[in-house]
Amino acid sequence: MIESFSTLDKKQKNKVNMKAIILSAGKGERLLPLTKDRPKICVEFGDGTTLLSRQTERLFRQPDIDETIVGCGHCVEKVEEFVSDVGDRGNISVVYNPFYAVSGPLVTLWAVLNKINDSGFIFMNGDTFYSDMVYSKIGNLFTNCKEGIFLLCSHVEEVDSDDIKVKFKENNKVYEAAKNIVDYDAVSAGLMIVVGEKSSIVFREILEKMSRKEDFLNHNKTWHSFIKDLAEEKVSIEPLWVEKSEWFEVDIHRDFQNLQSILEK
Repeated sequence: MIESFSTLDKKQKNKVNMKAIILSAGKGERLLPLTKDRPKICVEFGDGTTLLSRQTERLFRQPDIDETIVGCGHCVEKVEEFVSDVGDRGNISVVYNPFYAVSGPLVTLWAVLNKINDSGFIFMNGDTFYSDMVYSKIGNLFTNCKEGIFLLCSHVEEVDSDDIKVKFKENNKVYEAAKNIVDYDAVSAGLMIVVGEKSSIVFREILEKMSRKEDFLNHNKTWHSFIKDLAEEKVSIEPLWVEKSEWFEVDIHRDFQNLQSILEK
C-alpha cells in the first residue's frame, strides 16, 4: 500500500534526529595485553567482530539516529581504521580527546558535544554490549517522547563493586549514580538519552559550567558523577527500565570471555 503524502509528511515531522555517542577513550588496562595496541572496543571476539562493530551495526539500523560519533583517546588510529572501513554503511565519525590520559569519560563527552549541533543525543559506554531489545526500547522512547533526559537502569538482586548504583529522590527521579552508594534503588546500564532541543541546551550549559571547575580534568569526574550536578540544578532525569540480562559490561578478562560465550550461542 502506497502511503499518502500527508501520512509521509506527518511521519517526517515526528522523526527525531539524534546523535549517538560511543565513549571509548580509556586505556582499558584491566584487559591487558589485549588492549596494548588497541582500545577495548576494538578487541576481537572469536568471530572477528568487536564491541564497536556490533554496536555500530545496531546504531546504523536506528531510523532516528542520523550520526554515530566515537569519542576516542588510546590508540585512536584503530578506531579511525574501522570508521574508514564501514563509512559506506552509515554516518560515523571520530572525535579525539587529547586529555584522555589524565581525564575521565566526562571530558570525552564534552569534547564530542563541542563538535556537534544542538540536536538530541544518546551516549553510552563503549565497553558495554546492548541487545536488540535495548535499542527497541530506545526507539519507542524516541517515538513517544518529545523532551526529556533518561538514564538506562535495571533492577538487580545482587551487585558487585564495579556496578554503578543509582539513587532516586522525589517522584522516582534519578538523583545520583556512583559505585559507592549503599542505599541504592537500581544500577546504571551505562547509557543516557537526551531528547529534544531544550533538554540538550540545558545539559550542555551545565556541562560547560562544570568544565570550568578545577576538578574537571580528573579521572574521578565521570559522566555518572555529572548526574548529581544535573539533579542539583533541578534537572529532571527519568529512569528508562531494561532487564539486566539485556546488557553486559566488559571490565576484566572474565567479562570478555563470558560475553564471547553469550554471543556464540
